[in-house]
Amino acid sequence: MPGDEHVNLSGYDGVVHSPVQTPFVPEGKSVWEFGVGGNPKGKADADYETRTKEPYGVNPSDTTFVFVTPHCWANGRKWAQEKTALNDWKSVQVRTASDLYAALERSPRTHVRFSEEIGVPANGVQSLIKWWENFTSGTRGLLTPELLTAGRTEEAARLLTAITEEPARHLWIAAPDPDDVLSFVAAVVHKADPVIRQDILDRTLVVFDPGALAYLGETEGLLLLVPFEESLVRRADLVNGHHIILHSSSGTTGDFELRGTPIGEAEKILKSLGVEDDRVSVLARAINKSVPLYKRRLTGVSSAATVVVRAFADDSIARRSWMLGSWNLRSPGDVAAVERVAGSVEAFQKATNALLDGAAPIFTRVGSAWKIFDRQDSI
Repeated sequence: MPGDEHVNLSGYDGVVHSPVQTPFVPEGKSVWEFGVGGNPKGKADADYETRTKEPYGVNPSDTTFVFVTPHCWANGRKWAQEKTALNDWKSVQVRTASDLYAALERSPRTHVRFSEEIGVPANGVQSLIKWWENFTSGTRGLLTPELLTAGRTEEAARLLTAITEEPARHLWIAAPDPDDVLSFVAAVVHKADPVIRQDILDRTLVVFDPGALAYLGETEGLLLLVPFEESLVRRADLVNGHHIILHSSSGTTGDFELRGTPIGEAEKILKSLGVEDDRVSVLARAINKSVPLYKRRLTGVSSAATVVVRAFADDSIARRSWMLGSWNLRSPGDVAAVERVAGSVEAFQKATNALLDGAAPIFTRVGSAWKIFDRQDSI
């Protein structure tokens, strides 16, 4: 079926070869004509007459002629029966607004994409195409599939195999934030072979609402991405027949853990994208920690995950730890300072460990050496 500007080319609006008959597509070869005007019978008569006189290389005796209108046409079925009786074509069929509505009900993924195309997006669910478009807006081309998959070829290969070759199942990916999982999946899909990529994009939906997830559970064969939320996870447990990808926190049990993008590889990619030298290191360190933190560095806008981490301000030990700036637990002098701050090393580590990981960490650590991840950002 041609699309976009190709609908203005000569010939049929569509030619379909189907090995089986479905409720909407006839078996065998069929040619399709579409009319959006308010007089469907007039358009159908004109198309029928034109194509019967000049069938454009098809054999009408073994081809079904299908006319489609997005309007209601009370006598559409009668018109098709009368034309079929003329024996100009193997069969003549009509698809009207009610057929289109029924087809969209049977194919949620098409329904979602169609709704987005006409500017009336579905509630609680979004195509991966639209999600990626919205998620990367404002990043000035600096949040790319290449950056998100750098140093993660093993994870990318495992994910692609799981969603294209393995039976439908739930797949848990451990990462600092749900957006790390969603963006990684989107990046892997966009870097896949074009044929595989299109197939995955056509069936992938991001679900934000338990009701939408329950509705999609009545179908099969989709790839569903579920941002972490307790009610969604509970509902996802009841859904079968789909590949469902869910987020789990870093350090917890998952099918695999998503490693941070290596700083060195991130720096190379950012330089190739034309990022100024004085920003390359800052951005590379941010993407190494989490995608939300990287986006914040790019856009200056905090995500909900980044804001939540600011709860460290309510922890007196964490605040006093921040004042230390850096410390090494193998240094007796630093240990003494830590004990003055928290009363004990154990209490100190409990407070600071909670702020070590996540989408926007306050502290970073290499072995026994700790320091503030970004002093200016954590003020």
